[in-house]
Amino acid sequence: DGSELLTFGKDDRLRLWDAESGRLLHVSYEGAANAAPRNITLAATACGGPGTAHACAYVPCGRLLHVYEWATGALVSRLRGHFERVNAVALADGAVGGAAELLLSASDDASICAWAPPSDALGAAPAATAAPPSRAPIAATARQ
Repeated sequence: DGSELLTFGKDDRLRLWDAESGRLLHVSYEGAANAAPRNITLAATACGGPGTAHACAYVPCGRLLHVYEWATGALVSRLRGHFERVNAVALADGAVGGAAELLLSASDDASICAWAPPSDALGAAPAATAAPPSRAPIAATARQ
């Protein structure tokens, strides 16, 4: 909703800020590592099923994407799919692969991975579990 801002410093610290007051909100995001020699992008969206929805942050950490619960800093998942450092993450709405929302990640290996949330037979996120993207990309492309 724009009331908070998540930053990732060269000191390997993710920091959550109150956007209006500029006050640091003391949330610990364990396992974050920012070895990128340049700026990287983060993404955030709602995850979870009906009655369990919460915000998740998708953070490049080396060759992995870490999925954190926004408000608590809990590590929800580690996504593997790239061979070199991930440097960008973005969310895209659309019907690619039947997903209502896709998470796209780009890497120094010149690949782009598309990640979709897991779904039940009806195409909705299961209600009983947090629903980070699947642990394997649904599509990947690399420069030839």
